[in-house]
Amino acid sequence: MIPIKIFISSVQREFTEERTMLSEYLRQDVLLGKFFEPFIFEETPAQSSTPQEVYLTQVERCDIYLGIFGYEYGNADSEGISPTEREYDKGYIEKAGTGTEDIVTKCLAYGLPKPTYQQDEDFRVILYRPGTKSGTKSGTKSGTKSGTKSENQSETILMILEFCRAEQKLSEIQKKLGYANRTKFRCNYIDPLLTEGLLERTEPDTPTSPNQRYRITEAGIQYLQNSDI
Repeated sequence: MIPIKIFISSVQREFTEERTMLSEYLRQDVLLGKFFEPFIFEETPAQSSTPQEVYLTQVERCDIYLGIFGYEYGNADSEGISPTEREYDKGYIEKAGTGTEDIVTKCLAYGLPKPTYQQDEDFRVILYRPGTKSGTKSGTKSGTKSGTKSENQSETILMILEFCRAEQKLSEIQKKLGYANRTKFRCNYIDPLLTEGLLERTEPDTPTSPNQRYRITEAGIQYLQNSDI
């Protein structure tokens, strides 16, 4: 029987012990060892290929992607993307949830706003219907056209806009707000604010530039002034 290959992904220095313990557990367990074969990059022997070529090739060969995410993003490359996020993308995982692209396409086809995503105690996808107010069935308030503002998000949005009166890197904004997951933070807050024109990139033609920064727009300043919070 061919074992199922598991690619263990994380910022290596942040979870050194955890990565080793997990791979050893999978191999040594009497039952799991028969069915699963873990891969961690640090066990790869020296070879002529670049590290990026090695881990992207291996993640493509694996059957299961297992990500361990903490507080560190990892060293970003020339496009501002870390090895862990490269591995995540290579696994063909949709960052905002399964079926996201289809949902967005259908919403736009019917002239509806794009769905929004919230990560609190649960992961929620908010869809809008014609003739209804933006928000959830429970009556969650919306503060921007796409519904980025909710009871537990409004303060975060205001803090982001206020902080971005001066140009800031994404990592600086994330650190200021105390969010650990870079991808979720960008999807839940930064991207919707960019879509609504409340924030803007300093280098709009190269979104993944390592020199990319974000700043509040005139519309964002007006939003702050009109806020009653």
